[in-house]
Amino acid sequence: MKNIIIAYFPAYHSGVKEFLMKHIKDHTHVILLDRESLETIDELEHLNRDIRAVAAEDMKRLIRSSHLCGEISVEGPSSSSERIKSLCDGENVIVADDEVSRAFLTLMDIDESSVTFDNSIFLRWGKNTVPREVEITPDIIIDEDDLPKELMRLAEQKGAKSTDWWRRVGAVIMKDGNVIFSECNHHLLSQHAQNIEGDARSNFKPGERIELCQFIHAEASIIAQAARSGVALDGASIFVTDFPCPPCAYQIAEAGIKKIYFRRGYSLMNTAKEILQDKRYNIKLILVK
Repeated sequence: MKNIIIAYFPAYHSGVKEFLMKHIKDHTHVILLDRESLETIDELEHLNRDIRAVAAEDMKRLIRSSHLCGEISVEGPSSSSERIKSLCDGENVIVADDEVSRAFLTLMDIDESSVTFDNSIFLRWGKNTVPREVEITPDIIIDEDDLPKELMRLAEQKGAKSTDWWRRVGAVIMKDGNVIFSECNHHLLSQHAQNIEGDARSNFKPGERIELCQFIHAEASIIAQAARSGVALDGASIFVTDFPCPPCAYQIAEAGIKKIYFRRGYSLMNTAKEILQDKRYNIKLILVK
């Protein structure tokens, strides 16, 4: 039995090398998926937006020049299903756990139960490699008794006023010992707009298509209010009911806010967590139990 590696490699980097070295044995056949033919699959049309991607034939030459393996072929949806099945029949088939590999296996009518999926090595951003929920490790964990109770209570009271059925979030900004802004996530046109027109987010799971949210987030709103009022937030603290999403995390970091008190939540795509814990911003993440 030999290894059959089926993969879409749009660019050659250390992860690709690591992936190949992990799975290549004495007898290994690497099947590279061709992007141009993959784009004919409706669910993979987004691949044409990856401007860095090289042609599969060029990738074949790059891998061959690295002397990692000798048997390499380029295949795509236009390839014969019978040919692909014959190559994989009775062999140890290994693929990266991403939407490209799964779509190709489905197209070739290859039973996924006979395939080994590997998601332990980063190869590319894809639907299966973008974690939606990442646990937060706070810098400090405090009991509510150690915190001015009215600030977290105010954030929760503000959040309760939101008409967003998806999630009600409240936020409070404190600077120099004073509360200067407080807000909840709210619709900019009307608090009843989603009840009249519906909400595009209802078509997606949590963490998906967050840009379709029709409500401005509480954190973004108070930062915008501060900018409009000419109030600098450098050194301020923010109290939020839920951990900020990536766009709000970017604004919090750039605004110079130094402490985030939050009650619950997780980081989307790991991005918010990485930004807020970057040493350049020196922000303390404080979980309020």
